[in-house]
Amino acid sequence: MTLTQLNSNVARNGLIRDEVRAAGNGSRITCDRSREFYGLRGSVAGTLMVLAGRWILRRQLRAGLMRSGAMAR
Repeated sequence: MTLTQLNSNVARNGLIRDEVRAAGNGSRITCDRSREFYGLRGSVAGTLMVLAGRWILRRQLRAGLMRSGAMAR
């Protein structure tokens, strides 16, 4: 699945690609995200993504899977 971010209030020219593959008895999910941050709020958002991006994205993905029912609670 590939999502293309057109523009937002803090980033432009973005690409979000999530890939799900079978791995043994489960799945492996690979997330590739590329965004060009701009402005003061973009600088703050970009810094947060560098410092805590892995944790933030993992939490967002888990929450989305829970909402969709794709993940057991």
